[in-house]
Amino acid sequence: LFDPDLVSPATHLFDIETPPNEPEDEEAHLSKNLTHIRDVFTSYTQSDGLLTKLGFKRCMNKLGVTNPALIQALYEYFDQNGDGFVDQEEIIARLDEFLNVEFRNEAF
Repeated sequence: LFDPDLVSPATHLFDIETPPNEPEDEEAHLSKNLTHIRDVFTSYTQSDGLLTKLGFKRCMNKLGVTNPALIQALYEYFDQNGDGFVDQEEIIARLDEFLNVEFRNEAF
């Protein structure tokens, strides 16, 4: 899904410092990153809790992802049911899968 040629070296999803070496600090770092992602997604969702394709693009731009092909691939990845919107459950499910962690009650 993620083609390295689509992402420039400066492009990253987490615009926060490099993760620390201590396990406890890694958890705090992950939590801080997830909170940042949640805040960005929340700021672009509609009043019904859905994220449109344009809102998703704006989220990705805010998170440092600007490549249109990558944004499209991520949008299709997150929109699990193909209804043209990304909702909170889809965000949680895909981030759980992508990060291989359970954080439903922690960040979202």
